[in-house]
Amino acid sequence: MKLEITVARLEDLPEIENLARRIWPVCYKDIITPEQIEFMLKKMYAENVMREELLERGVRFDLLRADDVNIGYVSYSASETDPKVLILHKIYILPGYQRRGLGSKLIDHVKKQAASFGCKRIILNVNKNNPALNAYLKNGFNIVESVCNDIGDGFFMDDYICETTIKLQL
Repeated sequence: MKLEITVARLEDLPEIENLARRIWPVCYKDIITPEQIEFMLKKMYAENVMREELLERGVRFDLLRADDVNIGYVSYSASETDPKVLILHKIYILPGYQRRGLGSKLIDHVKKQAASFGCKRIILNVNKNNPALNAYLKNGFNIVESVCNDIGDGFFMDDYICETTIKLQL
């Protein structure tokens, strides 16, 4: 399998939304309700939302391709309050490609990007019941906090905040 990670462009945003709509219902079906899945997809993956993140908020989206087919994506940005912290916003892979080490490859990619930006830490939020938590722990992240955030319409995100330290390459 030939893997490639490419920087997403504005014209790739509909493809990222398409991937999210294929991934989320499978990955979150036993964690949150279908109504919350749809609410969050609309809130996070509407093209105008991602466009604003990309153009105005400094969020970067990268696509993971296997044999020239988009199979996943990641998004991240420097923290608005601490430029030495990179926030990993999203990391998703199509279910048929999961459990093959591809998530670890995306995490390694983000770690390299963080180091190139001069960041010392990466933080992320993950649902407390998401099996992906184990992948983060295996890749050097530690749970540092437990949070429950009201995201509107009666929905909550019951998450762990996880963190890892970046070893800067000299």
